[in-house]
Amino acid sequence: MLGDCSFVRNLFALVLTGSICFAAAFDLPSRANECPRAKAIADASVSGEELHSQTVLPKSSSKELPFAAVNDLFREYYANARNEILESFGPIIIADGSVLTLVRGKERKSENFIPDKYTGLKEVSHVNLGTYMLLLNHCDQEIDQASLERLRKFKAAVEKAAQDLDSELADKSVKARQLEIISESLKLLNSALLTKHVSKKDLQAFARSMAADDLQNAYEAASAQLRRVDEIVAGWKSSMPAEDWGRLYVVVTCSHMAKSQFSVYQYFARLLKQDRECDRVILTEPAADIEQSINTLMTHRLDRHIGEDYFQDPWRMHRDLLSDAAAKYLKAQKKLLAE
Repeated sequence: MLGDCSFVRNLFALVLTGSICFAAAFDLPSRANECPRAKAIADASVSGEELHSQTVLPKSSSKELPFAAVNDLFREYYANARNEILESFGPIIIADGSVLTLVRGKERKSENFIPDKYTGLKEVSHVNLGTYMLLLNHCDQEIDQASLERLRKFKAAVEKAAQDLDSELADKSVKARQLEIISESLKLLNSALLTKHVSKKDLQAFARSMAADDLQNAYEAASAQLRRVDEIVAGWKSSMPAEDWGRLYVVVTCSHMAKSQFSVYQYFARLLKQDRECDRVILTEPAADIEQSINTLMTHRLDRHIGEDYFQDPWRMHRDLLSDAAAKYLKAQKKLLAE
């Protein structure tokens, strides 16, 4: 919950969507060495490799089909075609995690776009969301000792942090809101620790009482974030010819939950006057590195050529070549075997 993708995603995914843009926000193992928080999450997770090793999978056919070698060459040449498109491509901006990167040929320029105010507001709102999560699965029953210990640990951490609110939150109205969030959260934590009980009704009332303050925090955090993004992009724009700016493409990475409502995507969609994703602004899952993001963009461009030249539809490959065939097949089946 402490990554630097979208504030709204991070804050409300568990409450409003059931999952925020968090956990899927980053490839945690690949970033574990960069961020202690990511390492802690990664260490507590079961890796894909471990999960695969625990799963018994059916063996694929050992028979090599006649065109297997041709298919291998196809994959190689598809990658080569992407690289050929890249050779004459214009500037690219990649927004990944907390960093904006401008790619112009071999040149790379990177800037952090997450201001301290964004982080401060997010972390205070995590006080009430953390309280909620700790109690959510223990309503209307006696809270067990392990859960009580987690409540005590969280309460102590909140009390310690509350002694030194971030200077970015020193504005009178902003600080008052943060103190209210902290006070109400501590009140519920103390009550749960004292009685070893919380009702679902009371927890829901707490969550709803926090919503307005959390949304105001989200607005101020998003404003600070996008103001910083705009400053960086404006500086880059001023340094390049208008012709190059007109050829700009953007790759925005975010988790599954945020998608087209992700704050940074909204910024670039407005900036480049895009009314749909996948044209000049591409949304994709977080990448392992800059080159993977560039490859994703080149895949979009190559598949657009295929869609236009084969099917007279530039978006045909973006919705899966098998999509129409699947719909046709399923429509023809009166009853599926598994129904």
